[in-house]
Amino acid sequence: MKKNGKKIVINGIRVDKSVFRKAALRPCDPDCIADCCSGGVWMTDDEPPRIMKWAKAIKRHLPKDRHDETQWFVTRKSKDTPSGIETGTNTVEDPAREDETCCIFLRSDRKCALQAVSRDRKLGWPGIKPFYCSIYPLYLENDVFSIDETTELDEETALCLHGADEKRPMFEIYRDEAILILGKKGYAELKRLADETKGTPSKLKKAAKTPAAGKPAAKDTKPTGKKVAARKAAPKNVAAKAAPAKQADKAAKKKTPAGKAPAKRK
Repeated sequence: MKKNGKKIVINGIRVDKSVFRKAALRPCDPDCIADCCSGGVWMTDDEPPRIMKWAKAIKRHLPKDRHDETQWFVTRKSKDTPSGIETGTNTVEDPAREDETCCIFLRSDRKCALQAVSRDRKLGWPGIKPFYCSIYPLYLENDVFSIDETTELDEETALCLHGADEKRPMFEIYRDEAILILGKKGYAELKRLADETKGTPSKLKKAAKTPAAGKPAAKDTKPTGKKVAARKAAPKNVAAKAAPAKQADKAAKKKTPAGKAPAKRK
């Protein structure tokens, strides 16, 4: 998206025009069966240690056959992380859907164990839940904020694909997720731009005030810049315990910015 002929950049993050698109969709629903959790998620280097710090509490939310901490993660070599190794959450056979996988941290009630621990221990949002999980269906890669347009979800079971009563900008539907990307002040600036121009691309170009490009990320913004090979690839009919990394490689070939699987938002 451009304004005054310049790209819209907020806190060093370029905002894609898809973020302003209006749609009659719903945010994440408590009754959803978590179709977006069919895979695992690639994480930043600091996230696995933070998860392991709460291992004992996490196990209280998982069946006994998932208590082996050595099975919680998978790794692969990566040029996009400081360590040279990228770690993702593993997948297991989904007990609720035949011939499907799910993230190892997805509980039988279709809630995330990591999110539950974060809530119970008052760790704030997103707590120990991985960043790239927490922002879905919003997407962030190479400092570009956009919408995940390619992850395949089941239209029948993915309640976020079910219609809402009115159309709203995508960044408003997924407000909490957008704040994780831009920070509260950055989100306020984004909303100001949309309100000022009614979200019309041509008017955005003529808006009087131009946000500062290249500004360092706000303190309440998640550090970014990591290239994500996959975000939310939810492969269908994959074998039980399929390695997320293999799913991710397959997704990458399709140019799928999938995240919840190292194979692939709240």
